[in-house]
Amino acid sequence: MSIVVCHTCSTEWAATARPWCPTCLLAKWTSSPNLITEKHAPENATAIREGYRSVVSEEVVNNLRAFLADAVESGTWYYNAEYEKYNHVTRLPLEQKPGAGVSSGNSQPDRHLDDFVIADADFDPHLFADDRDETRRKLTTGIYRPLDACSRAKCDNLSQPRVRKCVLHADPPIATKSRP
Repeated sequence: MSIVVCHTCSTEWAATARPWCPTCLLAKWTSSPNLITEKHAPENATAIREGYRSVVSEEVVNNLRAFLADAVESGTWYYNAEYEKYNHVTRLPLEQKPGAGVSSGNSQPDRHLDDFVIADADFDPHLFADDRDETRRKLTTGIYRPLDACSRAKCDNLSQPRVRKCVLHADPPIATKSRP
């Protein structure tokens, strides 16, 4: 396991498990002005729209920073081949519900959703809830693809999205190896 230190904030983390500094990523997500879009906002759950959509729960909105802090530490990064963006997916415990699904033409949510997804997580993040079975389907059909390891020989750190190199081998590097 490669423990690294962020050049920006001095946070240490395992670069084999996380492609970015969790502290800096949390700051990016919490400062994003479009994190919860109108389509996914709970106050718009009863608006009738064409097409299926998910709506994040009031619990998420009221505890957003805590949900994001948990996600940054426990979620998994995927390349979304359908949209050519990087998503961050967190599986929440059964007692927590990140949101609900609303079928096309309905004014009320009609199913609970289990996964907390931050789409375009590295660039213009916005969050929504998704069904765990849908996440599995995206994985098995190749829509979601795990991040590759760093393209540098003998480096098993995760590559940063869009760069193909880890935080140690990026140009310029954004972290250094931690000292024991």
